[in-house]
Amino acid sequence: MNMAREVLGVDIGGTFTDFTYVQSGLLKVLKLPSSARNAAAVVLDGMAKLGVSDNATISHGSTIATNTLLERKGARTALVITQGFEDILEIGRRNRHSIYNLGLEKIPSLVPSELLMGINERLSSDGKILTPIESIDIHQIAEVLKNEDVEAIAVSLLFSLKKF
Repeated sequence: MNMAREVLGVDIGGTFTDFTYVQSGLLKVLKLPSSARNAAAVVLDGMAKLGVSDNATISHGSTIATNTLLERKGARTALVITQGFEDILEIGRRNRHSIYNLGLEKIPSLVPSELLMGINERLSSDGKILTPIESIDIHQIAEVLKNEDVEAIAVSLLFSLKKF
């Protein structure tokens, strides 16, 4: 087990980057303004100000993504997904705290329905291509997305399960 004498914890947030540094049993903390343009520069600046050595164990985290999801302030995102699974986000089987409540108001999907794009493709459970993606399908999706003011595109190509 590595019993490092120097440990640095860094949390990059949207407003501040927080540092907690333990060196030879001494605790130092630092808070610096975050930079959306260059988060790494802030981390390096904080490390220099704290005197972090090359031997330190570093743990890094970020609340930026969590806050972006909670505040719903992320980029306008499209999802290109295996055809037939376009409604997977809307169905939301992963986290249903009241599955029998017919009046339950669902949280809107992170991807609007007009930006859920199915693509005809399929992989086997061992990664073999069963239905290859056709370039014409990619071009058609690209044409649609050009007109939708999309800032980001997520791709989720699913696989087939083995038949037993």
